[in-house]
Amino acid sequence: MSDLTPLFRPKSVALIGASSDTRKYGYWTAKSLIDNKFTGQLYLISRTAADDILGYKPYASISDVPGPVDLAIVGIAPKHILPVLQECADKGVKAVIVVSTGFGETGPEGKALEQQMLAIAAKSGMRIMGPNCMGMFSAPVSLNASIIDLEKGHMGLVLQSGNFGIDINFNAKSRGLGYSGWATIGNQIDLRFADFVEYLGQDEATRVVLMYMEGLRVSSVDDGRRFVEKARQTALKKPVAAIKIGRSEAGARAAAS
Repeated sequence: MSDLTPLFRPKSVALIGASSDTRKYGYWTAKSLIDNKFTGQLYLISRTAADDILGYKPYASISDVPGPVDLAIVGIAPKHILPVLQECADKGVKAVIVVSTGFGETGPEGKALEQQMLAIAAKSGMRIMGPNCMGMFSAPVSLNASIIDLEKGHMGLVLQSGNFGIDINFNAKSRGLGYSGWATIGNQIDLRFADFVEYLGQDEATRVVLMYMEGLRVSSVDDGRRFVEKARQTALKKPVAAIKIGRSEAGARAAAS
């Protein structure tokens, strides 16, 4: 079983690419983590910030963080990603969420970069969620590593579209519903639908598992079979519902974008 505890129940989180600039993603995510009162230790990493980001002292590198880090959220340009991932691996980080865009969805060069990212992670056993995603939410530890205002509840939602996540969240709020876990998994270079449906299946805080699927990874022969197997196992414990888009020509173009 894939252990997603460092993702959903981390004891410490580092935001790499934090910013004091209110116009930037690194500021919005830092504010979300702070405002939602994450129960663990939070570290903000910025090479350019001044002495203070929302009341927190920023560190120049994750290597400078004094304590262990379970989860790193990375929001930096692709050209800087490899040395930063290596620093995370050297630090002993267990899981990384790469929210940045500009990877496999852009073409062959981006896909080659993804393979280099995987090679770094594999040597240390570090797991990667994303890239090209909008982060995640976990109710048990009050972790909102996204820029979306999400409420606590009992739905586990896994999706590939951040925009769809915004839309469905608006609908959920109007119905008084919230999430035990919420994850946008992007390009799925490492962690995939099967890993999340398996974890949420045994998660006591989750009563129903929902998925918005653009596709499984065709590069892995067994990915589809593994997903079906894990979904069937989870469905014995709680309801599982999925929307699969991209079967029509227009849907395929939307998924590819």
